[in-house]
Amino acid sequence: MSYWIESEKLNKKFYSSDLFNFKKGQSLFKKECYHVINDVSFKLRSHCVTGFVGANGSGKTTLIKLILGFIKKTDGVLNYPLDQNQLLNFKTKIGFLPERPYYYDFLTPYELLKYFWNMQEPNLQEPNLQFNEIFYRVMKQVRLSEKYFHSKIKVFSKGMLQRVGMALALIHNPEYLILDEPMSGLDPEGRYLVKKIIQELKASGKSILFTSHLIEDVEELCEDILFIDNGKMIYSGPLETLKSSYHNESLMSVLNAISARHLGESQ
Repeated sequence: MSYWIESEKLNKKFYSSDLFNFKKGQSLFKKECYHVINDVSFKLRSHCVTGFVGANGSGKTTLIKLILGFIKKTDGVLNYPLDQNQLLNFKTKIGFLPERPYYYDFLTPYELLKYFWNMQEPNLQEPNLQFNEIFYRVMKQVRLSEKYFHSKIKVFSKGMLQRVGMALALIHNPEYLILDEPMSGLDPEGRYLVKKIIQELKASGKSILFTSHLIEDVEELCEDILFIDNGKMIYSGPLETLKSSYHNESLMSVLNAISARHLGESQ
């Protein structure tokens, strides 16, 4: 069994300063430590859809930023399936959809995707295909109608913007995908479309990690699951193994039971 990312006892701490009372003779600033990711260990299986769940503020986005290299870990191990000299090349194979993407809304989908396409080194692009071929292929994947290819993004609905974001994540034909809340704020039709895209990507051999508060979607799409709470990894592994240990109850019921038990242990 192969993995595309592994971590062991991964930690991330942030520091902040608070204003103190001058009249009491205390220092103006006090440095405080916030342990956002706490001894987190997990493995992401290749060619597998992994759901990443947890409450707001539990550490999901911070962990994604660590994986992508946007922030540095405090300590612990974060392994990729290659040596460090190849790490940059590995990260060019990751497609990323952030939870709150920002688009240049004065551009059209065609202009936006071409801009990001040109940022990639030519030798890392698909050598036998021109941009237009790639663009039309990706637009077909995300089901964005041709009549919108040259429309300004500022007039797009939430669902259409999400399709543009998915297209940006796919434009370089990545082997790995990290999707942060890809179905957030979408209507049922939009959710169905994004789920369909994820299923098709999985069938084509992609390795996918996505976060979601929509537990029923996670249960429908995922083979593996990561469950994080207050910066600690509560469960990492196959979804069926987790459910079978709770008599195959729904995933929502299982996560509620685990949360209640974990809360009781921490008190």
